[in-house]
Amino acid sequence: PVNIYYTHPSGTAGGGVAFRPLLVGSTIISVSMPGFTSAINSGARTVNVIQPSISLTTNYPTIGSGLQEGGFGNLGASQHGGVTVTLTSSDSTILLLAPNATTPGSGSIQIVLANGQTGFSFTAAGLEGISNTTTVTITAVASGFTNGTVGVSVDRPAVELQGLSTGAYTAGGPDVNFYAQIGLPNVQN
Repeated sequence: PVNIYYTHPSGTAGGGVAFRPLLVGSTIISVSMPGFTSAINSGARTVNVIQPSISLTTNYPTIGSGLQEGGFGNLGASQHGGVTVTLTSSDSTILLLAPNATTPGSGSIQIVLANGQTGFSFTAAGLEGISNTTTVTITAVASGFTNGTVGVSVDRPAVELQGLSTGAYTAGGPDVNFYAQIGLPNVQN
């Protein structure tokens, strides 16, 4: 509605103004000036501040019993002042969590993030002896964020030979190197 624009420098360092979303809620921000008409559609804005969330993912949606996989989390905001994220397995008799692949797992772990840090990693470990597919939920909780969840299934692992083909080998011939590989069964198993 206004044909000629004059803009003030953006940001508070240049003498402008800024909106800092501190708390969840809704507010109206308006502009007025003596002797001026406020533009009907652009003289006021309703601003909604929503709570940031936590997202969680794992490398694979299924983990073999007795095996482990990496997982990752991300906070939806970086200026949180420093926060502790608590990760919890919904069933610690099936799935344990650890901050890395070398630390023994437990049903719940805490990960401390400094202000400005948003990403974190963890390890999910399926306990041994699981013979039927069981789904467990990992939940992430941190003050000021909506909880994040990811479902992980734990299933019986499979083992296979690699590097050794079926067929004939000549007596006295060279050694044939091979290895056993463990993981999850596929549709061919």
